[in-house]
Amino acid sequence: MKIKFCSYFMLVVMTFCGLAGCTSKASSTPQVATNEQVETYATYRLSDTLLEDKDYSRFLHDKASINTLVAFYNDILQSDKVLMLSAFNQAMQVKDFKGDKRFFYGTEEYLKATADLVPRQKALQINQNFFDFHQLKVVEGEAIVWEGIDYRNGMKIPILLGHQYKGIYELGDVLEIEFYSKIFPCEVVGFLAKETGVSYNGYIDEDLDTYIIFPYPPKLWPVDEVDDSFAGIVYFAMLNGEVATKASEQVLLSEIKMASEKSGFKDFQVLDKEGNPLAWQK
Repeated sequence: MKIKFCSYFMLVVMTFCGLAGCTSKASSTPQVATNEQVETYATYRLSDTLLEDKDYSRFLHDKASINTLVAFYNDILQSDKVLMLSAFNQAMQVKDFKGDKRFFYGTEEYLKATADLVPRQKALQINQNFFDFHQLKVVEGEAIVWEGIDYRNGMKIPILLGHQYKGIYELGDVLEIEFYSKIFPCEVVGFLAKETGVSYNGYIDEDLDTYIIFPYPPKLWPVDEVDDSFAGIVYFAMLNGEVATKASEQVLLSEIKMASEKSGFKDFQVLDKEGNPLAWQK
């Protein structure tokens, strides 16, 4: 994978993954979606370009800057020519976790080296576009009602669990889950089909049988406080995803450029599958 620029946010994530030994490659072969819908779209990566810690930190703690990202992301969501596919495999911590080490985030070596720490669980945060695009199937329970997802009001967050969680947790169970240092009550509403897998960002393959599926909100909300770092971190994770289109590359770039000009958000790039910025950005 060739990436011309690596944002500070992504560098921290990739460094942690390296320490944890998490290559995101499953030991078995998941049934990665190859449905007709996926095959008729061209996908590209979207990434921020805040390369230095100080630049990322300054942006993260500035209300006006974060709100330009909010407007940019929400504008792309409204496009009828571009799909914003947000997915991020941030490990999460479940209070009083009932499962065993197959659900833990990291390799056997990493877990032994960090035995004094409470293990985190494998998780994938996704938006509705990603769920629908990959046609993930719920075989027991019900799908997530995406319109009501809101991290601000203390509501229970509906979650899906991978197939291997069956017998460990039941429908209706409420788990306390830590997500970027905030605790959320989460209700198990469904289980995914056995051997469900997804491939995204050009280099990540996930076998979701041992994963928690945690929903992103249907849109980003403006930050109320300058120091609302939780919202900022979530927003950057949602931004660093994929965009898909059935239209031409030029149409995709035009839609994204319009969103950028309208919102004032400029700190991003669109990459092809090899990690090269598309021509208009070089």
